[in-house]
This record gives sequence, structure tokens and C-alpha cells, in this order.
Amino acid sequence: MIPYPIFMFKIIWPDDTLDVRALEPVNKGFSFRVAESRRQDLKRLAKYVVSFLNVKTKEYTEYETSGYIEEREEDYIFVPEDERFINDFQNITKDYMKIIYTKLENDDIEAMEIMSGLKLSDEFYSDVYEWKNSLCKPKCNVSGDLCQPIDKNCVELCKLNEFEIAICLDNDNLYNEYLNMRKEEFIEFYWKENCLEKFEISKCKITHIYIGNQFCPYLFPDNDKLVKIINKSILDGLKPVIALGPQNESLMNGLHNILVTLAKLDIKERIELVINDIGVAVLVKDLQNKGILNKDQFILTAGILLNKRKKDSRISFLANARDITNSNLDNCWNDKNYTDYMIKNLGISAVSYEACGDDLHLGDLSSILHLPRYQTNSSDCVMYNLWEYGDRGTRGDLSKCPHLCNNNYILYPKNTGLMGIGNSIFALSQKEINDLDYLSKLKDKGLKRLVIRL
Repeated sequence: MIPYPIFMFKIIWPDDTLDVRALEPVNKGFSFRVAESRRQDLKRLAKYVVSFLNVKTKEYTEYETSGYIEEREEDYIFVPEDERFINDFQNITKDYMKIIYTKLENDDIEAMEIMSGLKLSDEFYSDVYEWKNSLCKPKCNVSGDLCQPIDKNCVELCKLNEFEIAICLDNDNLYNEYLNMRKEEFIEFYWKENCLEKFEISKCKITHIYIGNQFCPYLFPDNDKLVKIINKSILDGLKPVIALGPQNESLMNGLHNILVTLAKLDIKERIELVINDIGVAVLVKDLQNKGILNKDQFILTAGILLNKRKKDSRISFLANARDITNSNLDNCWNDKNYTDYMIKNLGISAVSYEACGDDLHLGDLSSILHLPRYQTNSSDCVMYNLWEYGDRGTRGDLSKCPHLCNNNYILYPKNTGLMGIGNSIFALSQKEINDLDYLSKLKDKGLKRLVIRL
């Protein structure tokens, strides 16, 4: 199947439009399927509009094309009669397949060069700390003398103290370190571990602590450890926030047990759940309707994976980088109907964003900003597949994963600004953590919390 962002095909009637996905190339056209209820529509006279993404320049080309549709036993074929379409489709298929085969051959660097058009450096980060410290480049003042990354004065600190400030426990090492340290000792360790001890943010009062990994559900602590962390956080004067990753069917029983465990805790305030899977919100509501969970016990926040935007440090190398970023400022959370639906039907009360260097257009709901790292993309866990099978393309049973990402990383060339952590690739944003005036402007637009993780 050719990804929708690369190849888009619309069948347009005077009163309706149907988007179809190309399953595979067939002769000079492609095959596709439609729902049973739309089969009769394909017999109506229509026009065809196609959009191609140039893999190298990341520019879209859209135009009306000509052809006809043939019905097969289980699907349909679009047969083109337009030479322009035939040439474009062959080129995009060739470019896409080259990326796929390159990735399957474990040549991630070559695949990245094809996708970004960037000639990658031969110099790699030596470890994750060199990558983290790349954020901490000192600024220069007007005279050109070096100064600290952020000016140390009360005005700047006051700007940060306008926000709720959260730290994040998202792997086994941090769970254990937090349980084994006093609050003050751990916070000092946390800032040093994240290479942020010289930044003004490290002097702010911590109000919240996130527990769990938003990108990988297998890194969530077991119930016993979860309860211990929550109890300690309350004694430490920190509000626990439970971060749940995307779930699959095999994890639903475990998730049910987690929610029941949380419901039994003797906590006066409502527990905030960060969800990255609509199914989790549906499960919570279902358990509330059945009386298993109290309806006033949880606050639901939309997580990072429910607020997808195009975020990639390599975009700046493209010729039309400004057009790409500017076209990506709004998404579904800027749509009032969508937001109203999520509030009314699923009880979503706030939305999580990632700082990525672009101007953020916050929606109507309260906003939470994760910084200074941001996820560029995620997939089936490449690190586990390489360790278990020696092949990034072979999918394994992640329930058996020994949590390699606690101490291992996938290194990338320095000029990409990327680091492979767990099942994701991350980049760093210099802008938000250095520009407190910008954060203050976002506060006026509904930003209430900063979650700091590197």
C-alpha cells in the first residue's frame, strides 16, 4: 500500500467525493478497494484528481487526470489514459520502493538521505549525552561575549513560575532512581541527567510528575511499582500524572487492571490520565458506565500521539521548508467541531503539544507543552527487532522485550540533530526553552503546563 501522504487519489462527483488508497501498482495504474456501500457509486460519471508528493523536494503536485475504472473480483483497478499521470505514478512508486528496500536492508542512513535530500555527515554523536548537550550552546550578548544559556534574573524566573512545571519518569531507570532518592536529591539528579542544570527552568518549583511512557506501553511500571511511585509523589508534594501509551488488544486486560488499581487508591484529588489511544478513553468511559470506575475520579488529557503534526529537524534542509512548516500549523485540535466532540463524548480536558521550533497554533482547550525534545516519527520498535532478529523489518513479540532502551540508543549523524530512543526518533528544539517571551505569549493563549524531558 502506498502511504496516503505520498499519493492521494480522489474520485469526484457533483454531489460527493471519495478518497481511495492505492494498494499496489497494476500495469500503469493501481488497485484499490471501496466499501460495499460505495460500489454503485463507481458506476457513475466522475472526474479524477491526483496529488503526488515529490520525495526529494517534499512538494505536492495536484491535477485532474483521465482514465477509467475496471472491476475485479475483490477490488478495482484505475487504468490511466494520461501520459503525465503514468510517468508521475511510475516515478513516485520507484522512489517509494527505493526507500522501503533501503530500510529493509538496514541502511537507515541512505534511506534518510533519500527522504530528506540531505547529504548526511560521517560524524555521529558519540552518545546520548553529547546529543543532549547540543541543546546547551551558550548565547552571545550584544557585545559578543559568551553568557549562560538563559539570563539568570528574577524576571525570567517569574515568567517560568507562571506555569505548572512537570518532570517525566518514562523508563525503568527513572522509576527506580525516584523511589530510591529523596525528592530534592532526585530533582537535582534529573536536571543533570537531562543536561539542563544550567537552565533557568531547573530553578523552578516542580508541581507535577509524569509516570509512564507515551510512546511505548511496554515501559509502563508494574502495578506495585506504580502505586509506590504515586504514594511517594503525593508525600513529595507532587501531583501524579499517569501517561499511557498506545495500546493493542493483548494489553487491554493489563490496562483494565491498571485503571482498577488507580481507582482503589485513596487520593483526594482526581487522577490525570494522559491517553494516546482513543480506545483508552472509550474503555474508561465504558468502565465508568458499568460502575467499575467512579465518573469523577479521572481527568483525561490528549497525549502527544493524539496531536500529530509534521515535526522533523531535517525539514530545514528542504527548499520549500517554509511552505511545509507554515502549512502544518493547524490540525484537528484547531477544529471546533472535533474539539467539541472530544470534550462531550470522551471527556478530554486538555491537549499535549511538543515544542518543535515552529510557531504553535493552540486550540481552544487548555494546552500542555513538552520540551525541549520532540518525536519526529515512531514505528514498530527497531531497537528490539535488530537485537532479537538482526533485521529492523521483522516484527517480534514486544511483550518479551528486555527494555533495551533503558541504556541503549540508536545514533544518527550530527547534522540531522536526531537520536533514536526506544521505538522513536527524537530531535531537540532550541527555541522554546530559550525564548521565555514566546512561552509567555503561549500562556495568554491557554498554555498552562511545561513538561521537561530530554
